[in-house]
Amino acid sequence: MKLHSDTLDVDGINDALRRAKDAGHVDGQVVFSQLTAAGSRSRRNGFEIRLEWLGEKQKGDGRRYTNGGNRGADTASYGAFWEEWGWFIHELYSVDPELIFGHYKDRDTFDTMTRYAFG
Repeated sequence: MKLHSDTLDVDGINDALRRAKDAGHVDGQVVFSQLTAAGSRSRRNGFEIRLEWLGEKQKGDGRRYTNGGNRGADTASYGAFWEEWGWFIHELYSVDPELIFGHYKDRDTFDTMTRYAFG
């Protein structure tokens, strides 16, 4: 997903994931499969971000393959849960409430679209 922020940099994004893990909201084996500078026309910084889970799949655990982009599922890796993404994004918004992340145009949009599930 694309992140646009005037405040966050790579260190701030890493800190947000660490805080979500430390709070117990994100599994310790969730990592960035992509965290690259991508530029932004609307904010000072832009990044492409993907989360993946490196754990050992267990039957019934609910983990699904990541979406590889053009061709659907990427059977080489598992993605983070929706809730893990949500807590990570919540931590990003705690630093920059005006950032744009994917289709969330600001903190209020994120809270409304997720029905205030994170925070």
